[in-house]
Amino acid sequence: MDAHRLVGVQGAVWQPNGLKKRTQGECSDGERRDGRFRLVHGQCVARRGAVGARLLGIDDEMKIFMIAFASFFPVLLNTYSGVRSVDPVQLQTARTFGVAGWKLLWQIVLPASSPYIFTGMRVSLAVALIVMVISEMVAASSGIGYFILSAQRGFKIREMFAGVLTLAALGYVLNRLFLAIENRVLAWHYGYTQ
Repeated sequence: MDAHRLVGVQGAVWQPNGLKKRTQGECSDGERRDGRFRLVHGQCVARRGAVGARLLGIDDEMKIFMIAFASFFPVLLNTYSGVRSVDPVQLQTARTFGVAGWKLLWQIVLPASSPYIFTGMRVSLAVALIVMVISEMVAASSGIGYFILSAQRGFKIREMFAGVLTLAALGYVLNRLFLAIENRVLAWHYGYTQ
């Protein structure tokens, strides 16, 4: 088994085990501080692009795969950090009151880690937009990335900057929309921390 596949398998195995250990209070201080996901996080999306192009071809399936692959890890890593940062006093108090299993996950762990999860989702939104444009520049015959690249190659400066400004406006609008959703869903958290 090559190293990249091994790291992916380890990441898939460690996440559920870490979540299970964390909700059951079995993590030691050393486990809380270790950096198991550094290797998974450090993998380059572009390196996976060549593999994706060979397996899926240069078509919409490959672009969707690359966007999903690039967007997955910020959410995964922030979820992992959020679950591991749950206050042990909260977990012990919940166990004292008889909260365990799925109820512990839904009532204690998920609400405590939801700010981290939303932060990962917000980062993933920006990453998805960037990877979408890059994939359109590399292997597409339509889209905003293709438009910007073809305008640049044709020395159509106005059209190129129009595409860049459209892309910037799209990113800004998507970010503001996501912030509005986040503020509504996490209103309890922001009211508590401010």
